[in-house]
Amino acid sequence: MTRSAYLKIGALFALYLLWLAMWVIIGRESQGSVLEHWDQVAAAAATGILAFHVSRQSLRPYQGFLFVQGMAFLLLAGSWGTYQQSSGQAVAPTILAPGDGGPVWDLISDSLYAASVFTLMCTS
Repeated sequence: MTRSAYLKIGALFALYLLWLAMWVIIGRESQGSVLEHWDQVAAAAATGILAFHVSRQSLRPYQGFLFVQGMAFLLLAGSWGTYQQSSGQAVAPTILAPGDGGPVWDLISDSLYAASVFTLMCTS
């Protein structure tokens, strides 16, 4: 392994430790107006960005595969970012879907998740 490969692995490990420390320290205290699923968003986004980065440096058949994987994980990060989990309280949605009155964020989150799953199935 080259020196730069060790540095990349070390940087990824440091990023993972930072995420783990933030998850342990902040935990579920970040609920409220702040993004509730920030740890899932960060993990999926980091995986997607890493896949894009590796796809630029890989050979021909793996380049497209890793690009599509990166796209799928960024879609998954978007799905987690727009996911609204109800805590059992009756909360009026801020944005309503036309027609049925349901929240738009549920539709966006479900659509992004479905696109992510479809993209992952296409790469299998």
